[in-house]
Amino acid sequence: MVNQQKLYKSYNIWSPAFNQLSGGVRVLYGLKSWLETKGQTVEINGESDGNKIVIYPEIVNYNPLKSKNVVRYILQKPGLMTTHGVPGPTTFEGEKVFVFSELYNTVGVDEDHKMFLPVLNTTLFKDQKKQRKGACVYIRRKPRYPIIDYPILTKEIIADQQALSDYLNSIEIMHFYGPTSAMHDIARLCGCRVVIHPAEDKFKQTKEEFSKYELCQDFNGVSWGKDEGKKLDSDAFRQCYIDLRKLMDEKITNFIEMTQ
Repeated sequence: MVNQQKLYKSYNIWSPAFNQLSGGVRVLYGLKSWLETKGQTVEINGESDGNKIVIYPEIVNYNPLKSKNVVRYILQKPGLMTTHGVPGPTTFEGEKVFVFSELYNTVGVDEDHKMFLPVLNTTLFKDQKKQRKGACVYIRRKPRYPIIDYPILTKEIIADQQALSDYLNSIEIMHFYGPTSAMHDIARLCGCRVVIHPAEDKFKQTKEEFSKYELCQDFNGVSWGKDEGKKLDSDAFRQCYIDLRKLMDEKITNFIEMTQ
């Protein structure tokens, strides 16, 4: 439990403008909500104040808010993503570092500093147990090789979360192109199997590497490279995700104590 007698510094989270299509931004806003449930005072892009604890994602260079208390929350492989065309840093000297996933743990933090934050709405994204037919394609990053010929999941559908849930409940398979994405999990929560087409070049991952970072540590409903007919137990996956929310409740308490 957070010590109710302790005087806590407030948090200031640096974030790009809110965008429903950006998983990283949703995580940063989700972190604000989790911290507030523990009684913390939190701002998004608040005024510069050296005494506040500032939380930066890995895309931010230097310390633009001039805080004496810097926390780095790594949401993607350091140095991969950019801000205004400039790659983010790859080292974080003097900062308290937490990572969203072992996939991005290039700095070698321990288990106490790994903090997967489940932000998906499990009430909205669920298997409606309806009849399904066909497949779609979701392109996170377009590859050089040909894309399988199915309807493309559009930004308009993704932006409307209810429409996205309904659509994924109407099809059997989502073919995914690109690096990691929460869309894998959204699809499976909705009862839709996933076929991941491995990315290339700097985004390339092997099947063995990727399997480590699935929420349930397995390939429940996930095929690799082609439809291997992997069955999906959407109820089991849903329970796994709910369990991660329970774990996050513990993680956020530890996060507060380690960053204050």
